[in-house]
Amino acid sequence: FDTYSVVKRALGDHELVKAVVVVRQMRNAGYSDEWAVGICRALFRKKEKDLRRAFKLFDQDSSGYIETSELRNCLPLMGEEVPEEKIDELFELVDKDGTGLIDFEEFCLLVEGMNPEDDSAADDAFATLRSSAEENLGALSGAVGGAVGSVAS
Repeated sequence: FDTYSVVKRALGDHELVKAVVVVRQMRNAGYSDEWAVGICRALFRKKEKDLRRAFKLFDQDSSGYIETSELRNCLPLMGEEVPEEKIDELFELVDKDGTGLIDFEEFCLLVEGMNPEDDSAADDAFATLRSSAEENLGALSGAVGGAVGSVAS
């Protein structure tokens, strides 16, 4: 197996495409590959240590909370292409305590909601927001597979 095939088997098609998008977005924003790997770990492994590291990165003013403007900046770095008009809806969905700020627990809810482990959550509140983001990921899937496959073999 080439590298691409092994990673594809480990992550699955959707997660592989999303991981490639995360790495590309992080690099384009000037972050190191180490940060990109950390974000991918947070998104796909969902271990507290990785999630806390990602939360600190996205909490740009180190306030201990993610504000709406920070959410707008971090979504693309998480591989999410949520349309601008849906970002406030997403923010309200995860801001369970209504403070206008996303704390660490709410951030974990965001990560889980946008990256469910299976399709059984297709009817949850995140479904329409995910479908907007997934349409954009779907368009990238063929291009990513071809490009990564040719580089990895």
